[in-house]
Amino acid sequence: MEPYEIHFELTDDESRRATRRFWWRQAGSTFVGVASVLTATACLSSLVRPWHESLAMALWTAATFCWLQIPLGYRAYQNARAAVRRLGRDRSVTMRFSAARIEQESTNVAVSMAWRLVVAVWRHDDMWLLLFAGGGFWAMPTTSLDPELRQFILDQMKRTRQVRKRMPRCLRCGYDLRGQTTPRCPECGLEFDPEHLETRH
Repeated sequence: MEPYEIHFELTDDESRRATRRFWWRQAGSTFVGVASVLTATACLSSLVRPWHESLAMALWTAATFCWLQIPLGYRAYQNARAAVRRLGRDRSVTMRFSAARIEQESTNVAVSMAWRLVVAVWRHDDMWLLLFAGGGFWAMPTTSLDPELRQFILDQMKRTRQVRKRMPRCLRCGYDLRGQTTPRCPECGLEFDPEHLETRH
């Protein structure tokens, strides 16, 4: 029965695993995917170019890719580490779940977030991660989540997705257009008719 309340301590090992998983989902898989495409391109080019030209092109492309991607990957990793460090040195956490909000309290922080800001739930055998708009996340060991609470979280996420589908959004960038007084998206500048706002399903 809501509101639900759980208490747990996030160990060093759990915090490292949560950070690695968050980084992989945010940046790591993209890094590997683009690197694979570049490798395949270099291999194909070797069929029509001398091997030394193909090797030079592959090295130049890889260097450019790393120069662009490594800072982005490092930033994602630092954001993940910061989310854990904010909990405090002892990492003793209390979380409360209601139909409207999620609250988290620890030694250093007390935060309240609306469900509409939760964009995903990543479920692993040992922990669940709640991903928030803007790139933050909260980690919860599965040992602290009873079956009733797990179902409550999944139900809330389903309701949140249904609400998002009913929101009038910009057809170009997806910006939430509720409350706009001018017929132009403040995010990308696309003009729209306030009398015929469309929703995305």
